[in-house]
Amino acid sequence: MKEIEVKIKLPNGFDSNLFNEELFIINSSLVKDVYYDNIDGTLLKQDKVLRLRSYGGTTLLAYKNSRKENSEKMIIRDEFETKVENYDTADKILLGLDYTYRDIVEKVRTNLKSKCFPNLSITIDKYPFIGTFMEIEGDKDEINHFLNKYNIDRDNQDIKNCTEAFLDYCSIKGIQFDNPRIHFTFCDEEKLNNSK
Repeated sequence: MKEIEVKIKLPNGFDSNLFNEELFIINSSLVKDVYYDNIDGTLLKQDKVLRLRSYGGTTLLAYKNSRKENSEKMIIRDEFETKVENYDTADKILLGLDYTYRDIVEKVRTNLKSKCFPNLSITIDKYPFIGTFMEIEGDKDEINHFLNKYNIDRDNQDIKNCTEAFLDYCSIKGIQFDNPRIHFTFCDEEKLNNSK
């Protein structure tokens, strides 16, 4: 399946009033994403993703190929995702195939629905350390129409993935973890705040 999405940094968090009550919350949950790679980092070098996602009792396994760039700062790539019955078993299978943990990421994801754009997938993701992002996924023209209708500032569009944004944040703030890619969690954020 072709994934077409934009990510917008929301420096002041999410304000539903900006959308004239045309967006409504479907659900919200803590999401844990574990990204896998081989010891040589082949998938990372090729900008590919092998991810196990867990939220609300659901586990999904996904593969994404390399991102394709475009002039509208949209993320376009093929994505293949399937539900798996048991997180721990899927994790053991991937580790048994000699994959290792590359990234561990947590976020609180709020899924929204739009009255005007019912075919779009719209989420608000609150990450530790780096703040809140809106992700809009669907048809390219419909995404652009949504951005224009609500005057969303395209200067806040980001084609980096969340881990890349976190690594930039650590570099700017001088935060040093032994391996920052596996410390992108709310627990790590709390530990760091408590150590100050």
